[in-house]
Amino acid sequence: MKNNQGFTLIEVLIYVSLTSVIVGLLGSILVTMTRVQSQQGASTDINTELDFLVSTIKREIRDAKVINSVSKESINIITNRNPGGSTIIEKAVGSNIIEIEVIGERESITSQDIIIDDLTFTFFDAPVIGNTIGISITATNNNIEQESVTKTIQSSAQPLLLD
Repeated sequence: MKNNQGFTLIEVLIYVSLTSVIVGLLGSILVTMTRVQSQQGASTDINTELDFLVSTIKREIRDAKVINSVSKESINIITNRNPGGSTIIEKAVGSNIIEIEVIGERESITSQDIIIDDLTFTFFDAPVIGNTIGISITATNNNIEQESVTKTIQSSAQPLLLD
């Protein structure tokens, strides 16, 4: 009587092929999960940045005593914070950042993590509800490790103390 212990070549090939298929599936799931996590991180980052930008711009507009001018990519206002001069909010020329200029000093209000693709201001003259400034910002994340995400946010603000 012959007692063979061990696996046959066919059994080993079946085990190896099944293990390869399972490892391949798990690897593709891991890659997909990593990609989704990266995209979610980029989306969260850009949403946070856009929320900050809109709230900062809205605060400046709400504090306006006088709206000097509104153009497509800039707004010039006089605020209580800066009664002696104007405050300008605009997309910097030749750049992808938004700047606020107060008393000749320019300050960027965007981080290096995003690129501003579009900044649009629209003036709505509404006699019943008051003058309103429409704000539209489109931005793309600038983080190389993350998937590219582009978002647009639109809002509006009313100056509280118009002269």
